[in-house]
Amino acid sequence: MRRTFRTTAAVCAVLVVAACGTGSGPAGPDTSATGSFGGTTSTAPTTPPTTPPDAGPTTAATTATPGASAQLARFFRVVVAADARVRAVARRVNQDIGTDVIDPSAAADRAVTRLDVTDVARAIPAGTPVELQRSALGLYANLVSRRSSLVRFTEYSGNGPLPRTSEEARDILGCLRNGATPAANFAADLAAARRLAARTPAFVVRAPSSRAAADVAIRAAYVDIANGGCDTCGGYAPRPGPSLRVVWGEVPGWDDVTFDGRVGPASTIDELGGIAFTARYRQGTGWRVELNAC
Repeated sequence: MRRTFRTTAAVCAVLVVAACGTGSGPAGPDTSATGSFGGTTSTAPTTPPTTPPDAGPTTAATTATPGASAQLARFFRVVVAADARVRAVARRVNQDIGTDVIDPSAAADRAVTRLDVTDVARAIPAGTPVELQRSALGLYANLVSRRSSLVRFTEYSGNGPLPRTSEEARDILGCLRNGATPAANFAADLAAARRLAARTPAFVVRAPSSRAAADVAIRAAYVDIANGGCDTCGGYAPRPGPSLRVVWGEVPGWDDVTFDGRVGPASTIDELGGIAFTARYRQGTGWRVELNAC
């Protein structure tokens, strides 16, 4: 039976983010089978580093509209478009799910493989206030969880009809379940994020090369690995969004490898160490972030 695992043992998430200055109803595929939620990550014990000051340049917010809604207008447009793409692919996947068998087709494989929602992370302005950024990342996690819940269709494509009682079919359905709840929550979460933006004062948008922009990319990479690293298939979509702390400072690795810092849940990173990351900025491309996990 063909299985293709799309992660590596050492580095399980790579995200490139060039940070820049309404759905309705569930879109999840058939989820009649139960399954355990994925999205767990392994942690790399580290020595707590110190946090250096943000040395990145800044740019003042240019909008004259009071509040943060105008500054996140593009983000919300990108989120709505991404939601529509995910729903369309979910409908295509549903066509391959029968009453008695699941038959992952090449067409579904192509649709899932081409589905990309990383533009949502790239649309979060650097310097977005903590709670609003958390809410924005929550919408990103919602979409990533739903996208990741479909990955088994790429792994079992071409294997022929799978009885719904088979191990493979149960694997597919268990993963699909990880997309159902986020899909049902999307409209409410989007509305909540819009309300929060409306009552948040306008803020200074940081430059794409700034530490604030890197922090967005690092948190987004954590969302990616929680949903797709180490053979997971969605399930990490915390509400109102992930509370992740980024700690900068050298973290010893192995041989001559040194990481740039750690990222993890704000409530536990000091005790558990978090996941080590490297973050490199390239003009015209943005921040390239790699997390060391699994």
